[in-house]
Amino acid sequence: MTAGGSVREAAVRLGLPDTESIHYRCYSSVGAVHAWARQRSDPHEFEAAVHDLADHIEASTHRVDYHHRRTVFAQLPPWIDGGKPELGDRKRQCASIIVWSRLTGSEHVFAPHPIRDQQPAHRRNAWRLSAYSMFARFRDDCTRPHDIALNHLLVDYAKQLAADIDGHAPPATLHPVSTRSAGYNRAMPT
Repeated sequence: MTAGGSVREAAVRLGLPDTESIHYRCYSSVGAVHAWARQRSDPHEFEAAVHDLADHIEASTHRVDYHHRRTVFAQLPPWIDGGKPELGDRKRQCASIIVWSRLTGSEHVFAPHPIRDQQPAHRRNAWRLSAYSMFARFRDDCTRPHDIALNHLLVDYAKQLAADIDGHAPPATLHPVSTRSAGYNRAMPT
């Protein structure tokens, strides 16, 4: 829902990449919400809930500046791992996407993916699908022991980053925890 501007302008304000695929995803999401609302007994139910949420946020004494979080996170390198075993590039990219999503409260599909962008064109789709699959496993309480361990590590890291960023620590002082120090010692394929 946007007011006072277009969906594209809202996406740009949220720091989403200004690409055709993002515009399509945003517009289709808005369309899905409108279609859902038209089927409700009160078509204005969603809009009223958004206004109630906005009022609640306005009244809150503890507000999270998600724009600041996205801005700082965008300045960080994607998950530089200092532990052993080291995460491969694809797993590091997935980890960064998961942390970004938790940190910003946004969908994983909008996360930056600089490592994937550096891959040859024929590999990018496989990387995208791998990230979506890993995100779904983590979101749905994965059962693989090494995924569970990595998920705990990423939750802790996202909490640490949120506290540091919200406390206005400079990006140069923000460092990920080591997989070794977090008890993540299983070798993983990349």
